[in-house]
Amino acid sequence: MRLRGAAANLLRLLLGSLAGLVLLELIVRWAAPQATAYTGHGMYLFDDELGHRLRPGFASGDIRTNSWGFRDREYPLEKPNGILRMVAIGDSFTFGSQRAEDSYPKALERLLAGRAEVINTGVPAYSTVQEIGHLRRFGLRFHPDVVLLGLFPTGDVIENYSDEHLDVVDGELTTRPVSRWERLLLRSHLFRFVRSRLVVHADSPPAGLGTERFLMTEYGRLQTCRRQPPGHVRGGYAATESLIRSLHAELQGRGIGLVVLLIPDEVQVSPELFATVLNTRGEDAAAYDLDLPHATVGRMLATAGIPAVDVLAECRAGQVEAPVYLPEDTHWNTRGHAIAGRALKEKLEELYPALRGRG
Repeated sequence: MRLRGAAANLLRLLLGSLAGLVLLELIVRWAAPQATAYTGHGMYLFDDELGHRLRPGFASGDIRTNSWGFRDREYPLEKPNGILRMVAIGDSFTFGSQRAEDSYPKALERLLAGRAEVINTGVPAYSTVQEIGHLRRFGLRFHPDVVLLGLFPTGDVIENYSDEHLDVVDGELTTRPVSRWERLLLRSHLFRFVRSRLVVHADSPPAGLGTERFLMTEYGRLQTCRRQPPGHVRGGYAATESLIRSLHAELQGRGIGLVVLLIPDEVQVSPELFATVLNTRGEDAAAYDLDLPHATVGRMLATAGIPAVDVLAECRAGQVEAPVYLPEDTHWNTRGHAIAGRALKEKLEELYPALRGRG
């Protein structure tokens, strides 16, 4: 009898817990719906030239790719008459960490109100080398008038000094496979809500504790801001300059414009985060110049005659009112992408007067 009563109590406890979880799930779906639910498997294809690329026709949660493997709608190869066509290349910042329509290429396209197309070809975990290779193989087939390069100086400068590519195993980047159970849990808004506050979404699936890995990632990128940069950072600046000058010359030969968006790191924007990162290492803020990566790349672009859009100041101003980055994520939230979209619109209207108008 006692055993039966204990079993009944346990059943009631389990049912009550399940009901509570269902209620919490419904509350989160209503009050704080979670975007970009990657619940599938095999978003990436191995590529012997590029290292990896997005699988064409992929669909999982909020992530959809078209027949070319772009996180965008389908486009004809021939551009419409009277429309300025742009191809955006970049890494996970360009790809977009939240909904596809919230990414800066799509924010820019909406602001230009039917006067331009902006094709988003961003691929997570790409370096500038891979972005240019992807453009040559896919993006240039769409006959763009302009190429928008999303350059993330604190990350890309370091990556461009290395010729290593992430491998793909069973459709996932090798930093950490996504298990079958995790893919199932990712369908839950409640799970993603909790997970987003415990782990950092880097360019590829994260590993380890969220806060620890987040601060470690930011410290690594902060090395590009050292007043006396280490050798791999100096080499990275030189490699980045060579890559962009080469791309510019190639596009000029085709009659295609190049505009570079300089994307700031959160550690450059948030004084609180900068202080926290330094405290974890016991370092002095005087050893760093948070403007240095953008100033260095900006001078190089100006010397080469390449138009640039630097949103570091705008992101700092926006951060005063409310965050422009996702929590412990390293990527922009919707506000950050909107800031970039507006800045690009202003620059492009200056460069291409035909774009001026309403919007």
